[in-house]
Amino acid sequence: MRVLITGGTGFVGQALCPRLAAAGHEAVILTRQSRPRLPTGAAKAVTRLDDLDAGDFDAVVNLAGAPIGDARWTEGRKKLLLDSRVDTTASVLGWMRRSRRPPQTLVSASAVGYYGEQGERPITEDTTPT
Repeated sequence: MRVLITGGTGFVGQALCPRLAAAGHEAVILTRQSRPRLPTGAAKAVTRLDDLDAGDFDAVVNLAGAPIGDARWTEGRKKLLLDSRVDTTASVLGWMRRSRRPPQTLVSASAVGYYGEQGERPITEDTTPT
C-alpha cells in the first residue's frame, strides 16, 4: 500500500513510518520543511500537495498541524494551532475530491491523547474524555 502522511516528520509520524515500512508499505511524507529529516522507513518527502496525484495513493494519514508544545497557548497561538489543522485537512479533502481515483482511506488525527483510552469504541466530538 502507498500511504501519504501529512505532518509525517512530527511525533506520531516518526513512529508510524517505520511500522508502515516494516509491514511492506511505502510512506510518502508531505511536509512544510524544505530539507526534512525523514523518519525511518519513509520513502521520500514532498512539499506541495498539488505536485502529487491522489490516484497514486491507497491511503492518507493526516497528522499535520503546528507543534503544540513549543510555545505558550495565547489566544493567537490557539488560533494558529486550530487553523493549521483545519486548513490542512480542507486542503487534503479538496485534493482528494479533485482526483478521478482518490485514496480509499483517510485517517485524520490531532491531539489523540485528549479522549483517553477508549478501546475499540468509535470516538466523536461528543465522546466524553476518560
